[in-house]
Amino acid sequence: MLSWIRRIVAPVAAIVVLCVLPAATRADTVTYYTKVYFTAAGSGTHLGGSAVTTALGTGFDTLISNSNPSNNAVAVSLNSSTVEVYPGIALPATFGSFDINESSVQVLIGSSIRIDVFQQSTNPAPAGDPTGAGAFVGSADATFFGSSLSHIDLKFLTGPTVSFELPGNSDGWPPNVRYTLQDQVVYDSDSPPQFRLNSTIAGTATAVPLPATAMAGMSLLGGFGGLSGLTGLVRYRRALAA
Repeated sequence: MLSWIRRIVAPVAAIVVLCVLPAATRADTVTYYTKVYFTAAGSGTHLGGSAVTTALGTGFDTLISNSNPSNNAVAVSLNSSTVEVYPGIALPATFGSFDINESSVQVLIGSSIRIDVFQQSTNPAPAGDPTGAGAFVGSADATFFGSSLSHIDLKFLTGPTVSFELPGNSDGWPPNVRYTLQDQVVYDSDSPPQFRLNSTIAGTATAVPLPATAMAGMSLLGGFGGLSGLTGLVRYRRALAA
């Protein structure tokens, strides 16, 4: 009896492993960097500091008040960041920041900023194919809006979120990695002190799940194993009847 039970349990276990394994083993890491720069100044300010040039645009890293040059904002690029990526699960990621304080935050109003994202590598890397190393991923443009000096929002031109992804390998690893940036409150003087100023450009990173056709193929493979187990059970019962 134990023999035919094992014939059924083993294929069922195989189905479970095949379905769960992609999600469990593909939770690895991706490394990327960003270039953050101002592309337009608002009223009463001008662009300055160091010039920044990337694959899709040019700008400057500093926004300066015309009336008081000591009031300025500096865009800070992300040299390198490594984050874990899970299929279908969006985890927090940062894409840069701007160096500013409460006394000069008003220089942001009306200005525009661009964030270019470059994927450097995945871990583990595909054998013999460093997909993603130095590849351009996407660019996001945003503007700082302020109805008054007490509240300033960073809003992306395409909507409350902007996403882009770098295609992975045909075998599913590295997967497509989707980067998402989000609108955010930059300054709110009416909020508790710990949230008065938020200078981090925030978002998420996630591995795009395998296509439905691939998952169906895995399930089908497991199904063949289950069918084999059922065939063994039928043979066992026939042997008993004989």
